[in-house]
Amino acid sequence: MKTHLFKMLPLGAMLLIGGCQSPVAVDFDRAQIERIQAYATFEIDTREERAGYGTIALSPLVDRRVQNAIRNNLEAKGYAPSKTADFRINFHTVTKDRTEVHDLGYGPAPFGREPYFGDYSYGRLFIDKYEEGTLVIDVIDTQNDRLVWRGVHTRRLERNALSPMQAQAVVDAILMNFPPLSVRSLD
Repeated sequence: MKTHLFKMLPLGAMLLIGGCQSPVAVDFDRAQIERIQAYATFEIDTREERAGYGTIALSPLVDRRVQNAIRNNLEAKGYAPSKTADFRINFHTVTKDRTEVHDLGYGPAPFGREPYFGDYSYGRLFIDKYEEGTLVIDVIDTQNDRLVWRGVHTRRLERNALSPMQAQAVVDAILMNFPPLSVRSLD
C-alpha cells in the first residue's frame, strides 16, 4: 500500500506544478494606454475579414460562440457596438501537436520501481500526445490601424467543440485585463 502511495507522489507533484502556470497572457502598447482607456465603441471583424489575415481554424459554430462571448464581455463593460468604432476586435486560433514523455520509473524502489524486477535499468514511460490550442484576441485602434492590445489563452484541446459557456469563460479570462490599468499602477 505504501509503495503505491510513493509511486503517486511524483505524479501528483508534477500535476500540481504544471497546474500553476496561467493559461492567459496579455500585452499592450503602454504608450497608448490613455487612448485605450478612452475607448467607448467597438466592432468585431467578420469571419471573411479575418480570413484575409491568415487561416481560420475555428469551425463556423465555435467562431460564432467566440464572437458572441466577446460581444457579451465588452457590452457588460460598457462598450457599445458601432460601425464607426474606436477599436476593432480580431481573433484567431493556433493549434500545435504536443508530446509529453514522463518516465515513471526513475529512482530507487519504492519511487517508481517495483523492488523485485532486477537491476536499475527497468522503467516505465508514459507518452501523452495531444493537441494544444491558443485563442488570440487582438484590439486594433481604428484611428491609426495599429495593434494596441493582445490577449492569448492556451489550453489542451478536447474532442468536443467549446460550448457557449466554455467559450464565454475563456473570453472572460482573456478580457479580464482589458482595458489595462493606468501606467502608474503598473510600476
